[in-house]
Amino acid sequence: MESEAGHLLYPCMSSGRFRPTPVAEDLESNVIRDSWQRCIEFELDPHQVPKAVNTSSQELRALLDQESYLVQLARAEFRKLQNQLPGDNCVFGLANRDAVLIDIACSNPAVSSASRALPGSCWNEKIRGTNAIGTAAFNRSPVFVKPQDHFLSHYNALSCLAVPVSDPEGEMAGVLHVASNSPIRQQPTMTLLCMAALHIELELFKDRYRSDIVLQFHGRDEFANTLEAGLMAVDDDGKILSTNRKARYFLEGLPAKPGNHFNEVFRTPFRQFISRSQTADAPVRLVDINGSSSIVHLHAAKSQIKNRMLALGKSAEAARANCRTEFVCGDPVVSRAVSLVRRAVALSVPILVRGETGTGKEMLAQYAHQLSGRRGRFIAVNCAAVPESLIESELFGYREGAFTGAQSGGAEGLILQANGGTLLLDEIGDMPMNLQPALLRFLDSWTVRPLGSNREVRVDVQLIASTNCELEAAIEEKRFRRDLLHRINGVEISLPPLRERSDFEEIVRDILTRISPNTGIEEGAVECLREQPWTGNMRELKNVLVRAMLFCTEPNLSARALGPFLQKHSPTMDVQGPESQELHDLRRKAIVNAYHRNKGNISKSAQSLSISRNTVYRELRLAGLIKSGSRVHA
Repeated sequence: MESEAGHLLYPCMSSGRFRPTPVAEDLESNVIRDSWQRCIEFELDPHQVPKAVNTSSQELRALLDQESYLVQLARAEFRKLQNQLPGDNCVFGLANRDAVLIDIACSNPAVSSASRALPGSCWNEKIRGTNAIGTAAFNRSPVFVKPQDHFLSHYNALSCLAVPVSDPEGEMAGVLHVASNSPIRQQPTMTLLCMAALHIELELFKDRYRSDIVLQFHGRDEFANTLEAGLMAVDDDGKILSTNRKARYFLEGLPAKPGNHFNEVFRTPFRQFISRSQTADAPVRLVDINGSSSIVHLHAAKSQIKNRMLALGKSAEAARANCRTEFVCGDPVVSRAVSLVRRAVALSVPILVRGETGTGKEMLAQYAHQLSGRRGRFIAVNCAAVPESLIESELFGYREGAFTGAQSGGAEGLILQANGGTLLLDEIGDMPMNLQPALLRFLDSWTVRPLGSNREVRVDVQLIASTNCELEAAIEEKRFRRDLLHRINGVEISLPPLRERSDFEEIVRDILTRISPNTGIEEGAVECLREQPWTGNMRELKNVLVRAMLFCTEPNLSARALGPFLQKHSPTMDVQGPESQELHDLRRKAIVNAYHRNKGNISKSAQSLSISRNTVYRELRLAGLIKSGSRVHA
């Protein structure tokens, strides 16, 4: 309690009365002043010898076993401190969270005896008054107690310091302590003791999460692998498990609490970060969602962590090794493109695929998705097919009530549907100009804010864009943003047109095998196909082969069988009248059969044969099944 004159009052236990003690000169620290106030409330007598409260030897052994790793780490720090401080005059101690001293190191028994700092002794303020261990344990902060600061005069010959040690969850694991019967240089001793506590905390953190991934980071390169760095533990999927106090300080205001995800804190997706860390010899730089930059080390305090991290990094590589292309890539240009895709997905780099219509851009994108080993979906968005008025809501989604006609409960956009997977922006060159800034913002932050929502959602996707137009020309014509091209063009891949492919014959035979495994093709027919311009590339070639196969009665496709379906005439296509008529009859028969099979539905008949509805109408009229001008099922 406090008197009217502003003096602390402590009780004289022999008389039961309170005696005033001046405060201003003797108690310089509010921490010490508050501790004295607590001692008064505990009704301690400052002139009385404190009662010894010690644990039994059996209880002490149990405490040592319980805190064995903490004790091991503390003893290593004690050895360093004895070399850095005058060890003959100091006793170093480790107390548990209950302020019970469980281990000491002292080369001078006289100092240990004078300090009463013996293993098993309790230094709670209720028993020992103001003292470094008890006061530090109460305040959970470093404390320096000068001789005159001890509430109990019995300890007025001692100078002591204590620093709490935190466990990986931020709770107090114990207290490091230094005491001496000689003057102690406060600042250097406190600095050394705080460094010892930080080192123990780091090792406790790594040990606790030895089976997980530990990030050690700092905003300055020179501190990124020191005790000043922050620590964050995440699991294999990037979920945050814990952060130390340094990390919590660096990430203040960010969603870095346990249970949140790495992607909610940093702009680089977790999978991409892991890939970079596995392939780079140097630390990786990360930028958080507020724009602050940090240098990050992936720490492996135990070999098991390192192996686990390597396994995580190699899992995608294993998927890539087992992934086989489902398309022909014997052409050197295509082979190099596939190899480049393999390297790009390992780093989650945005990929831009250029090529004419039908060259296989989407097939390459699907292959990239398989290579990535991602668990999410492959989502393809045709930027030219979605109405301009709907494309923003289609991509980013919307919340209920965001606009007139918005469905109840809102809708998840295509980008969010691709989270954890691959997003293909097909025909990116035809994306409306007014949507391009929104897409640019997404590619800058990798976050999505649905229409009508104030909340941004972190997204991790492998981005692939494809186009058959000249984006540079579109930029000159003010139809496409140059900065958007820079974002999507992490790696550029160009697929050659079919007419330039050196593996043309292999492509023909591969497509034909997929259509009809028992149908072959003659060399002359392949040469006939090779002479075509193929403006529709693979898609056009497949359609021609499907149509020819439908009408072919021979085991192998010939040039004559292909002739009616090709644009460019070749001498090898010349057919005689009877044979040509026979081919026409076969085609009409196939159309009639399809018409009956589809119960008179013209659209389904045309679709099944990959021909136009007009062709079906014409052949049915010639076959006498329908009359001119009559209407049948469309």
